[in-house]
Amino acid sequence: MPKIKKIFTDLDREQFLRESFKTIAAYFQNGLKQLEQTGAGIVTDFDEIQRFKFVAKIFTHGQGKARCKVWRGGVSDKAIAYSENFQNYDEDNSFNEQISIESSETELGLKFLMGLRWGFAGNDKKILPPAKAAEELWKRFIQRVE
Repeated sequence: MPKIKKIFTDLDREQFLRESFKTIAAYFQNGLKQLEQTGAGIVTDFDEIQRFKFVAKIFTHGQGKARCKVWRGGVSDKAIAYSENFQNYDEDNSFNEQISIESSETELGLKFLMGLRWGFAGNDKKILPPAKAAEELWKRFIQRVE
């Protein structure tokens, strides 16, 4: 059967971005809970700062090992930004990575702006589903703990 090209509306993109952010936040919350259950002296923290912004932290034996902030934003409000080097929760003018919505002829997906430079599969030629994008961000986040 031939693939029928789909025209995506602004509403489609907004709903996809909203659900993608929720997927990423849930992935991080679940990952942090699993890390704490390892019994390796790991304590985690997840703070929802706003509806579309959260901060995740990992401590090993009381020492901060990793932290990140994820929010809707970046270059535009139609993206999701990720920062490891933020100074405070309210300043969203710099980021280490940005994920934007891209579309193929039949589906919406996410694409990393700088992923390949950091050794992640996030910005190869194809678009990613939200769960895979969440996994890629998580891998980057926990690399300081491994």
